[in-house]
Amino acid sequence: MSKFYEVTTRLTVEECDRIALENAGRVFSTGFSYALPRGGDVNEEYSSRVINTRGMGNHGTIVLIGKTPRARRLLWEGRVRWLMRQGVSQRVAEAAASMRYGMEVEVAKLADAILPIVEAGFKYKGESNREFNDWCGFDPHLSYPRKMAALAIAEKAAKGK
Repeated sequence: MSKFYEVTTRLTVEECDRIALENAGRVFSTGFSYALPRGGDVNEEYSSRVINTRGMGNHGTIVLIGKTPRARRLLWEGRVRWLMRQGVSQRVAEAAASMRYGMEVEVAKLADAILPIVEAGFKYKGESNREFNDWCGFDPHLSYPRKMAALAIAEKAAKGK
């Protein structure tokens, strides 16, 4: 039987800068394997943590966390670039990259789609999937919390113009 092994992150500042800009800070991902991702200190400018664990020790993604303003700026810039490569507009990408829940592509793309509605001044006052779909005029096939996250991103992007 195979043995589990821990995956930690020991990288130089230059390697972390490259990962921040080119891969939006994602270092390593695993899904139900023998790898056990672990977060912690990486170097003087970055630390790491594991996200998307699904409650399992052998599932998740190690992402970089900036400890200095320079590292945080590079990570933000990398997230913006990554979302733009996925087809999200720059305004929405900048708003989404600064929010806790903005890095999900489907959510950012929905924010992009509803941005004109938000900019036109139509406020959403509903409380259900159906009311949201009626408000925006289409069914984005996302859960209601994800729709609300997209709305928050679109509102932030609209204020930032």
